[in-house]
Amino acid sequence: MTAAGLLGLVLAAVGLFWLGSPVFVLAIGGSVRADLAEGVFKILYWVVPVVLLARFAARDLGTALARLGLTRAFFTGWLLAFVATLPMLLSMLESVRQAIASMLSFDGYLPRFDSYSILGTAVLGPFAEEILFRGLLLGHLIALARWRPAPAVVVSAVLFTVAHMAGDNSLPMLASVLAGGLVFSWLFVRWQSIWPAVHLHAMINFYWDVSPTTVGIWHAVALALAVAVTLAVKETRPSEAEARAGREVGTAEGPGRNALEGQL
Repeated sequence: MTAAGLLGLVLAAVGLFWLGSPVFVLAIGGSVRADLAEGVFKILYWVVPVVLLARFAARDLGTALARLGLTRAFFTGWLLAFVATLPMLLSMLESVRQAIASMLSFDGYLPRFDSYSILGTAVLGPFAEEILFRGLLLGHLIALARWRPAPAVVVSAVLFTVAHMAGDNSLPMLASVLAGGLVFSWLFVRWQSIWPAVHLHAMINFYWDVSPTTVGIWHAVALALAVAVTLAVKETRPSEAEARAGREVGTAEGPGRNALEGQL
């Protein structure tokens, strides 16, 4: 699988989402909310084809799942994301305190918990986006196309940002998305797993969805904390077990990403 082929596939997937998502939402909008419908659309048209494509490009299912980053660090990724987004949680709780203290006079803000919206934007959406932009694009650019991690991280983050241009096109929002894409991509390479990025992406989206007070500086703090914690607990060079896993994932077409992980 060439780099041009991967880029073309991802761009086609983004275009399909832009064109097909509104139709899909309208088709089933009578029974579910738009956010949930978009999340389901991403699973059907991004995750399912990506897993099938990864399996086709690998010698077995285990190798395919490993290239997508699905085989390790699930709980570690959740813990990293929880610690990194604690400031967002505290910001949300402070807004609750202010609302209660003002006797619900609207001087404060009570978070809104919409189960449909949360499922679509904080569960299905982040998983599908990480599978496409990190698992397929970033992982296979390194493992099969022989790209070095740094340019692969940048390309993944840029296309991730492009995919979000159908919504809020303001410069602050795009800069925020790009920063998130860079950190998610870096976490994928550093941890050799998609789960830290999935969990961090999901928790950030969750706090954004339920409480607007967590947008802005707290988003930047969460991303910075995720990087800082990772640098503090994760060795630059892969362990012997990780290196062995990387050799198993790699093929004759190119090295596994573990062999290159030390460069970031």
